[in-house]
Amino acid sequence: MVSAAAAYLKARAAQVSASALKARASYIGVVAGGTPLPMATNSAQQIMSSMPCVMKEDCPGIQIVFPGNWVSAATSGAEFTLAGTTTLTASIEYPVGSTPRRITFNGAASTSVFLSNVVSDPIIMGIPPKGATFIIHNWRSNPNGMIFTPRGGFSGSSAVRSAYGTTTPDLTLTTGGPASYQSDALCPHIAVIGQTSKASMMFLGDSRVAGAADTSDSALDIGIFARSIGAQFGYLNFGVSGQYLNHNIVGSTSARLSLLPYVSDVLMGYPINDIQFGGRSSAQIIADYATLIGRIKTLKPSARVWLATTSPANGNTGAQNTIMNSVNDAIRAGVSGAAGYFDLSDVVSTARNSNVWKGGYSGDGLHENQTGNLAIRNSGAINNALFSYP
Repeated sequence: MVSAAAAYLKARAAQVSASALKARASYIGVVAGGTPLPMATNSAQQIMSSMPCVMKEDCPGIQIVFPGNWVSAATSGAEFTLAGTTTLTASIEYPVGSTPRRITFNGAASTSVFLSNVVSDPIIMGIPPKGATFIIHNWRSNPNGMIFTPRGGFSGSSAVRSAYGTTTPDLTLTTGGPASYQSDALCPHIAVIGQTSKASMMFLGDSRVAGAADTSDSALDIGIFARSIGAQFGYLNFGVSGQYLNHNIVGSTSARLSLLPYVSDVLMGYPINDIQFGGRSSAQIIADYATLIGRIKTLKPSARVWLATTSPANGNTGAQNTIMNSVNDAIRAGVSGAAGYFDLSDVVSTARNSNVWKGGYSGDGLHENQTGNLAIRNSGAINNALFSYP
């Protein structure tokens, strides 16, 4: 299924003029903004989700990736699959306010989700242009329950909607989807892929990466990385609330890393949870970084991996701040295998290694709020000029 769709998109890309392809190699990558990963499960048997996103470039065709797994920070960050078979239907609404069009899977109006992510058939008509907002609707049914995520920082968008329960209607062909957002749970698509010659990103990290305390605006980019990256590049936001860096070493990452073929760069935003709750030393954290970088490079040797320094946390003890400062200094000095780093801590702290937030950059003392993430973006600490795809 994936290979046939990929071949189709490559054939479409051949229509692009030769001069446009001289600068960079073309590949199938992420071409829209990211959406949250499922992070929990419950007994509701059906869920209807509507998630807006923004196209980052013009493409001849796109495909939509839907999750088959959920990630639990409570159990060493392991990836789990829901028992039984999930039936999935989906649609695309563009322009927003129009009647949604059916998304198909191997030519069928629905598909079954078993143990992995599911990729749709290519969509070649009515593709949203660069900068346009569109909505992906999907309905899932499984007698064993549902996987879901809170909307977190996407609460600023009224187009993020959901409904779930024992019996929930399939509204994928209804403009706007559900009428509202139900009780902090939805299960959106996780990626939009298409032919590109630009960089595209995977973000790995915790709730700061996920944008848990951010508030979305019309750009729909939230979190410490997406606010800076989203203006130019497509990305996967795989930030998981409560996740440790070490969870990636002791737990499964196969479902997330299976999407490495669709990205050129990986950005990591850890390890506040390792420090506050995991009891990890600075040496252990740096070793974990090197191990995860090595795993990524083994799966995709051309991938470039970037690290970020860690922002303050008001709940840290003095000893924990010492560990955090040591980790940040080690990142600045260079970690084996990393392409470079972004000094986000310097942007949001009163001084280097002060462990004190600048005024107004965090509402809870742990996460950057919208002001803090906009400050990171506006500082240029994440230099988008570094991202070029050879």
